[in-house]
Amino acid sequence: MRFTNRPLPGGAWGPGHVYFCDVQPSAKPRVEPSGGSPLLAGIIAGILLAVVWLLLVWVTHAEISVAAWGVGALLGVTLAKSTGKPDPSLGLVAATLTLGTVLLAKVLIVVVALPQMARDEIRRNPETTTMMFAVDMLRHRSFSPELQVAHRQPARAA
Repeated sequence: MRFTNRPLPGGAWGPGHVYFCDVQPSAKPRVEPSGGSPLLAGIIAGILLAVVWLLLVWVTHAEISVAAWGVGALLGVTLAKSTGKPDPSLGLVAATLTLGTVLLAKVLIVVVALPQMARDEIRRNPETTTMMFAVDMLRHRSFSPELQVAHRQPARAA
């Protein structure tokens, strides 16, 4: 931006012959790369997003499939911000990292959250709990100590 003392377009002078601002188009600001690896930033972001997705499923007791769209978008933004210049291969890298993150999140959900969710659902359903007690009675001729301890623990509130 520079200030000049020349007439406005069309030959008219500004009020009181005041300087006016002549805005020159500037070049795009250069985005400097952060110096880190976009792939490493994507992997770290993917692991964090998978853990956040696991916690979301753990708290809600429901699989939230829409989270995959958010994971893909956030990984794409992470890769775009971590590199200084646009690169056509970033799309492929972002898609691959998204697929890996979704698979990691699904495995974490099945291994970590699903067993506890199943136990909570069984404890909340009186017919299922009665059936589990009956099966345990038939097998052990009495209630097993493990089942007695499990029954005394309160079920997590949903």
